[in-house]
Amino acid sequence: MLNLVVLYFLCLTTSATKTVFTFSRKVNTCDPRDNPLEETTSKVVWAYNDMKPTDEMSIAKHQERGLKSVRFFLEESDELAPDTSGSISIQIPNTKVRFDDPDFGGTTNYWCQGFKVDLPTDVQIIRVEPIIDPRNVKQIHHITAFVCPVLSDQDLAYSGGCYMSDTPAAIVQCNNGNLISVWAVGGAPFVFPENVGFPMVAGPTYLLMEVHYDNPTQVQVVDSSGFKFWYTNTPRPQMAGILNIGHATTPIVTIPPGQPAYTLTGWCAEQCTQNSFPPEGLKILSVFLHAHTLAAAIKLRLFRNGTELKTILDEPYYDFNYQDFTPVNVTLFPGDTLRVDCTYNSMSRTQPTPFGLSTREEMCVAFLAYWPKIDFIAASYEDPDYGLLGWCGEDIFVYQPPTFVPYIPPPCTRIAPDPNSLTPVLVSNPLDASKYDRSAFLDSEQKYKLYWKIDRTNLIIHGAVEVETTGWIGFGISKFGMEGADVFIGWIGEDGVPHLLDRFAEMKALPSVDQLQDYYDVTAGEIQSSSESSFPPWAIYTVGVVSGVLVVLAAVGIFLFVRSRRKTSYSALKESDPIYTRQEDVSM
Repeated sequence: MLNLVVLYFLCLTTSATKTVFTFSRKVNTCDPRDNPLEETTSKVVWAYNDMKPTDEMSIAKHQERGLKSVRFFLEESDELAPDTSGSISIQIPNTKVRFDDPDFGGTTNYWCQGFKVDLPTDVQIIRVEPIIDPRNVKQIHHITAFVCPVLSDQDLAYSGGCYMSDTPAAIVQCNNGNLISVWAVGGAPFVFPENVGFPMVAGPTYLLMEVHYDNPTQVQVVDSSGFKFWYTNTPRPQMAGILNIGHATTPIVTIPPGQPAYTLTGWCAEQCTQNSFPPEGLKILSVFLHAHTLAAAIKLRLFRNGTELKTILDEPYYDFNYQDFTPVNVTLFPGDTLRVDCTYNSMSRTQPTPFGLSTREEMCVAFLAYWPKIDFIAASYEDPDYGLLGWCGEDIFVYQPPTFVPYIPPPCTRIAPDPNSLTPVLVSNPLDASKYDRSAFLDSEQKYKLYWKIDRTNLIIHGAVEVETTGWIGFGISKFGMEGADVFIGWIGEDGVPHLLDRFAEMKALPSVDQLQDYYDVTAGEIQSSSESSFPPWAIYTVGVVSGVLVVLAAVGIFLFVRSRRKTSYSALKESDPIYTRQEDVSM
């Protein structure tokens, strides 16, 4: 009974007041005090305080705050394409993963598993979904899959390290071959455009999956993660592939410690593209930029005929825990030069960090999804004896990078919002979630929620923040933290008048008001939300267990008490009842 009563009180419906602000803003306002929304990862700062300001100068210090990576332009869809015919899944077969590779120190491993898939007809992969075992969300760093020429029964039976001394040769060879898919932590399903698919031929097809586990706490890992490939039987006109370019992963290259911004460059030489790219060019669909934990920024650049063209993809605020493909629309031609710049912050290290496969080592790679499909891989690295070496497939050569005219972006022209649209308006129903394409909680307690929709034609973000507070709310776009952040602070006064001003932070203090106000069509209001419980699930579970134990202890106590009373009554009865007395006398 006690645990039922406790759980009853825990599950009582609770009500909370939430403050909502909706807004619109240009993706790039061209205000030097503002930060643009990135095509890749943006850093969002958020804060709030339950104290309601009385004026602009009485804004109390934040009560809660945080920084979160958000990909505003990422488009996710659970809908399958109309021509979808079926799916193929490959997964680690609920296997205990060993961290026994001596090169990785017991905390990292690359696990390889081969698969044989029998296809009755030629198909094209049109959607790839990651299957992540919920037990191992913190340990799985990335997953790749390859199409192999052939794998024997012995190869298919192998489930173990990809780079061990006993790893089958066919596994090792395939692991450097025909890449079909890439996923890393934070990534979403990959969907090919409607005219493009990745080809797989009828009959037996051999696949290899490599899973990178990062396990610094050395917990036991039993995994069943993998990929789900959706395919079509209806031929699409274009066959896709994935290019792998960048800086070669070799331990002779190191990043010195104590460097706030140390840049390494990987080249895809013009000799490589001249001999491999078709005359009509390669159509690049999307790009995946990859490095490890020291990386602070990555950029994929393009050079043609001695001139640098517009950057293909720039990730100025790289987040190791938030990686994914980013759509692009670029055509590469024979003779083009590609360059991947990776900038690292090694202030936390006291020893040089080598390039390598471990998470505590580094990489600098760009994966490019493209069509039409060709066989191609290119990279470069600095050799201490030979200097800069280029690499195309199996060909290695001394490389002299081209001289070029650097790219100068066009000037940014600011278009100020209509002054009449800058004043916040109080409304009774401030939030219509159906108007927005995506949403995300910015805090772990799920009290601060962001909604948004990107107007790609006019490059405008339409957004809303919904926060469990009646005080002030802060939201903004940052570079690395509060300093340099572009924010707004808003609240609804005691008189019901909403306030919101565009601000900028130059230091860890109340952000200054920006002379150029860029948030417009602002509405505000308060809503009442109800929930079954104000307690998180773990709290309910814990209290339930504890109360259950208390019930058991109480039952045991009652049982012992009753038993004791019965024994006492029985003894008293024997002493007072003559029948019992005579029986005892007879027994003597």
